[in-house]
Amino acid sequence: MKTQYGEVLKYIEQKIERFILLFLLLFALSVWLLTRITGTNQGDLLVHFLPVGQGDSELIVLPGGATILVDGGPSTLDAVRALDVVLPSGVRSIDVVVMTHPQLDHFGGLIDVAKRYRIGAFVSNGLSSDQSSFHELEKALEDRHVPQIALSAGDMIRYASSTLLALAPSSDVQTVKNQNDAVLVLELFSKDTKTLFMSDATSEIENMVGTTVGRIEVLKVSHHGSKFSSSDVFLKTALPRLAFIEVGKNSYGHPTPQVLARLGEIGAKIFRTDRDGLVTIQSDGTTLSVLRLTQ
Repeated sequence: MKTQYGEVLKYIEQKIERFILLFLLLFALSVWLLTRITGTNQGDLLVHFLPVGQGDSELIVLPGGATILVDGGPSTLDAVRALDVVLPSGVRSIDVVVMTHPQLDHFGGLIDVAKRYRIGAFVSNGLSSDQSSFHELEKALEDRHVPQIALSAGDMIRYASSTLLALAPSSDVQTVKNQNDAVLVLELFSKDTKTLFMSDATSEIENMVGTTVGRIEVLKVSHHGSKFSSSDVFLKTALPRLAFIEVGKNSYGHPTPQVLARLGEIGAKIFRTDRDGLVTIQSDGTTLSVLRLTQ
C-alpha cells in the first residue's frame, strides 16, 4: 500500500511540475514578446525551411512576430547563417527553440544558436544524449539561464490566433528504444494553414498521428525522405499540397525514389533544400505563397 501511495504521490508531483513548466514557458514567451524587436510581415505566417545540409531546421514566424526555431541541423554554423538571412537586421533573439529529439543532425547547430541568440525558452521531448556535443548544448543553455521544458502529445503553445500542438511522442519516452519513435511531431495552426513538422518520425508514428490530423496544406517530410517514412497510408490521409524535404549530401540515398514517387502520386509539389536552397511559405489566410530566398 505504501508503494502504491508513493507512486500516486510521485505522479501528482510530476503533473504539478509539468503544469508549472508550461505556465513558465507561456509566461516567458509573453514577456519576451513585449521586449523583442520584430520584423516585417507581422500579419502573415512565414515558415522558412533552412538549408543546413543533411539535417532539419525550420524557422516559424507567427502573425504578430513571435519566432519558433524547430531544430538546428548538424554541428555547423549553417543554421546561424540562414537565420541571419531570414531575420531582420539587428534581431538577435528567438522566442522558442525546439529540439525534436537529441540526434546530432537536429541539435548540433543549436549550440551556435544558443551562443549567439537570446532564447526565450527551450523545448524538447525530454530525452538526452551522451554525446559531447549535446553536453555542450546543455551547458550553453544553462549558462544563459534559458528555461527548458519537455512536451508530449496534447501539449501546445498558443500565441494570438496561432497554435503549435504536439501530436507525439507519448509521455513515456524513456522506454522507447528507437529515438525516431519518440520525436516531437508538431502541427501548426495559423492563418487557416495547417503545417505538419514530422522530424524523423517513423511510418508507425506517422500513421498514428495521421488519423487525428486529416488533410494539411504543408508537410515537412519525415527523416529527409527516408523509405521508412512517408507511407502511402499517411500521405493519402494528409494529402499535403506542398512537401518540403530537408536534405543534403548523404550516403543514405535520401530522398529515396519511393518517397518521391509517393509524394508525386498524391500531387504534392516537392521542394528540396539540397536543390532549392532556402524556401519560405507565406500565408495571409487567403493565399499560400512559396518564396525562394537567396542565401
